Amino acid sequence: MMYQPALRPDQIEALYRLKVELRRPMTKLVREAVDLFLERMKHKQEQAYRAGTTLSDWLAHEEEMEREASAAAKQNAGLNGVNAPF
Repeated sequence: MMYQPALRPDQIEALYRLKVELRRPMTKLVREAVDLFLERMKHKQEQAYRAGTTLSDWLAHEEEMEREASAAAKQNAGLNGVNAPF
């Protein structure tokens, strides 16, 4: 028997709202979402291999870069107007 992952209630609710709005079956929406995710992971895997690393390490590196960018943005946000003329 194949593994059947359970979706969180908020995911099911969001999919249901999309199903109603788009008038498309939830199963089709889920397949499209999974296809997009798998395509994105394949691209990231290719980037990782070109960089000489694993997909797992590449994703960890991306996550760290996002955290650093977010922290830098928060620091810059606190400096708004510091050098502004009187």
